[in-house]
Amino acid sequence: MRCLPATWDDIVPEFLPEKLLDPFDGQPLSIRAVPEGLVIYSVGADRTDDGGKLEGRDCGVGFRLVHSMSVELPRRFLENRTL
Repeated sequence: MRCLPATWDDIVPEFLPEKLLDPFDGQPLSIRAVPEGLVIYSVGADRTDDGGKLEGRDCGVGFRLVHSMSVELPRRFLENRTL
């Protein structure tokens, strides 16, 4: 089983030609491993690294990549889908 990348070195240049830059500070977007997968995130407009917090009032900007077996998808995502 292939694991999710843990750093930009695991992604560049095999999957992307260069690191994706954070539009707020010009540095590479941050990557953080979490139990369910991976969070790739920006420091956001306040330029504060909050560790990839993507929910709540003062959340940042980013996205999660999850291991398919680590989360249970809601039924609506599974209905009428072919795998």
